[in-house]
Amino acid sequence: APAASITGAPSAVNSTTPYNVTVDFGEVVTGFVSGDVTVGNGSVTGFTDNGDGTFTVQITPSGAGDITVDVAGSVATDAAGNNNTAATTATTVYDTTAPTVDIQGEPAAVNSTAAYTVTFEFSEDVTGFVLGDIVVGNGSAGSFVAVDGNTYTAQITPSGAGDITVDV
Repeated sequence: APAASITGAPSAVNSTTPYNVTVDFGEVVTGFVSGDVTVGNGSVTGFTDNGDGTFTVQITPSGAGDITVDVAGSVATDAAGNNNTAATTATTVYDTTAPTVDIQGEPAAVNSTAAYTVTFEFSEDVTGFVLGDIVVGNGSAGSFVAVDGNTYTAQITPSGAGDITVDV
């Protein structure tokens, strides 16, 4: 039987801009139409039969909430008359909330230029956060470590007398 699979769905989106997924049956099939694609929190707004057992399906999100794309079993048939198997649901997170960051572990006062560790705790997993994103007044940042997807640490070394500020 042709095995339906859905690929190309982004892990997350933050707008109602359409995106494409590919539905692949592994062989040429007949009978598959746009109405056979079930979308939760969105709709099918484009559908192209690529002629090789794959279909390009344009999905337009409705708004906040997970977007699911599914293809049920027995909606398409191969040349031997076999009905397709169901696809595994593809899920895309709709997220328009910017992550927040909490800087933790900074001492209230220091009396030397010895380095101390601070933790940067984001409200959700982030990508692209690097040492250069840490702005230190009257000091410097080093020994940057990604603990996990939302937690990072760095050593802050004071330059001398005066307030030390740490910002992201």
